[in-house]
Amino acid sequence: MGAALFARPAAATVPENAVPTITLKEALRRAETDPPSVLVAAAAVQSAQANETLARSGWIPSLTAEAQGGYSYDNRIIASTFPKINSSSILTSADATVDWLGLSVSRFANIDAAKAAVKARGFSREAAIRQAMLIAAEMYVRAYA
Repeated sequence: MGAALFARPAAATVPENAVPTITLKEALRRAETDPPSVLVAAAAVQSAQANETLARSGWIPSLTAEAQGGYSYDNRIIASTFPKINSSSILTSADATVDWLGLSVSRFANIDAAKAAVKARGFSREAAIRQAMLIAAEMYVRAYA
């Protein structure tokens, strides 16, 4: 039974040069997501959203931390008449820095500009979708005319 579900129709029922049919609704649905211009516009929206997040990140302080450690051992002969001197040392150091710019004249302007860019890219995406749908509808009507 499973093989019957995936079996191809007999060659006599479907001619080899048959053109696949598509409904207007399907053509418009594909036009919303498939054309390169729509994909480019969607990527531009995502890029603008990332830039908005970057602009907002100015409110978050940055923390930098660094730690180092080491061990040193020395077994040295100073002179042949003196015994060997064994020495060992442990070295550690740590550093942490918090950086935050509390007052920034341009921060609000950067955030507002990023919000406006997201909105503008959204309009561009909508325009690209509508243009693709218009072209798809026109091609559909011409094909059936």
